[in-house]
Amino acid sequence: MLFLKVVGELFAFTSTGDAPNSLVFGLDIDTWLNYTLIFFGISSFAFVWVWATGFIRDRQAGKPIDKPWE
Repeated sequence: MLFLKVVGELFAFTSTGDAPNSLVFGLDIDTWLNYTLIFFGISSFAFVWVWATGFIRDRQAGKPIDKPWE
């Protein structure tokens, strides 16, 4: 129970105004928000890259692109 209370108080931020002077693993909350945006951007790019590559390969193979329920 003590562990959950400590973790809850440490990570219970909803905006940057909640932790103006707090550090999480030695970094302020603005830095973590920037890292999160970078991570989401890279993972979104990777998703689109994989989807587009598969689509292009299917079109070049001459296979018809059927609906998944058919």
